[in-house]
Amino acid sequence: MALYTFDVWKDMAGWQFCNRYHIFASGGSDEQGPIANALVDAEKEWLEDRATIEKVNVAPVPDPGGGGFVPYLFGVTGQLNFSGNPQAPPEICLWVSMRASSGLLGRKSYRCGLVNTQVQGGTQKPRYVGTPAVLTALATEFTTLLETIDGLGASLRIGVDDVTPTGRVVESFSVRTRPIAVKVNKAWYNRTPAP
Repeated sequence: MALYTFDVWKDMAGWQFCNRYHIFASGGSDEQGPIANALVDAEKEWLEDRATIEKVNVAPVPDPGGGGFVPYLFGVTGQLNFSGNPQAPPEICLWVSMRASSGLLGRKSYRCGLVNTQVQGGTQKPRYVGTPAVLTALATEFTTLLETIDGLGASLRIGVDDVTPTGRVVESFSVRTRPIAVKVNKAWYNRTPAP
């Protein structure tokens, strides 16, 4: 068993962005493939259909970079149909808090899951207009994701550092009742190579 990164790469009209998951697993392809599938199955439920989940790159920690990862190719679109409604600014994200038994909190933010009519307040103090249905899908699919990873004998981790190199097991999560604003120049947002 060892710690791995699972990077879920997405594309929206040429912009590439990624969510990284730390997962403690055996590392064999018979386990990595199903974990990658579970991540994609979950993320496509709260991603709009104008965005595509291109691949999941899996690498041991510390990440060797370069060609040291195993790619799992997908090319599937998100499941949310906003019928051409304007997308919320890419800074406005769905927000999930994850908690370890130690009380440590982690955070995941997801872009391209909201439209302008679902949020107000801009990027300074964003809040939902009503309760978007996507929040229910987010909670349902995140529960399924944790159960699937656990069923494979692996675990989602947060708080990976020099003191705890394999991180801490995520034991629970909550879908936050407001969106979160995350800068578009965050390292994992636009990873498109410069011309």
